[in-house]
Parts: sequence; structure tokens; C-alpha cells
Amino acid sequence: MSERYTIGEAAKKLQVSTRTLRFYEEKDLVRPAYTERNGYRFYEKDQIRQLELILFLKELGFSLKQIKILIQDEHGNQSLELLLKEQYQDNQRKMDEISKKQA
Repeated sequence: MSERYTIGEAAKKLQVSTRTLRFYEEKDLVRPAYTERNGYRFYEKDQIRQLELILFLKELGFSLKQIKILIQDEHGNQSLELLLKEQYQDNQRKMDEISKKQA
């Protein structure tokens, strides 16, 4: 049997709130590995890895909508490459705007 984490343990491990994990579940970004009849959620390594990916992509500036597309896409690597290029170009535009304002 795999190691299971309660929602509180998973939140602590990922340094987010339990509310964040519930929100991601509502947005269909991640599902607990197991939910007991009383509603207690349990996460396993696969879900923890997926949550780490979600948090990493958020740090890079991706929207939850973009992240959901990536997670659900069968061609995830190709989509990720395209989204990374778009994000890079968007960041470049923002940097150019800042440079123009400073000049």
C-alpha cells in the first residue's frame, strides 16, 4: 500500500493551505487518491507530484486554465513547449514595455 497523506499533511508538505487543495479539486486539476465516506481526502505520491507540477507552473506565471489544459492533454509535452514559448514571449513584451518606460 502506498503512503497516504491527509489533506492537512499534503498541504503542509506542499506549503499551501488545505483550502488551496480543495480549490484545485473543485477546478478539476487534481483528485485525491481516496476519499472516505466521511469526506476525508487522502493523497498519494502521484497526486503530490501533480500538485508540485501545478504549483511550479503557477510560479512560472501560467493560469489555472492553462495548467488544466496541460494536465489533461495527451500531448502534454508538446503543449507545455508551446505554452512555455508563449509565456516567454509575453514576459519579453512586458520587459520591453518596462524598458521603454524607463528610457
